[in-house]
Amino acid sequence: MADDDLFAGFIVWTGAILAARRVPARSLDPALDLLALQLKDFPRACRTPARAREALRTRRAPALTIPGPGKPA
Repeated sequence: MADDDLFAGFIVWTGAILAARRVPARSLDPALDLLALQLKDFPRACRTPARAREALRTRRAPALTIPGPGKPA
């Protein structure tokens, strides 16, 4: 699940950069749609763009959990 969180955080960050340049963050939606379309045969992978879209809509990046030494990834 960390990959989903990392990607969602990246999309929220990208949306903030776009908004700072007066480009609506919703302009990322078509890219997320295309990504989801390409991943349609991989149900678990489809969660990644869906989670990113939700994070972008709420403007909150998920908290990343980074495993430490001796902890499983």
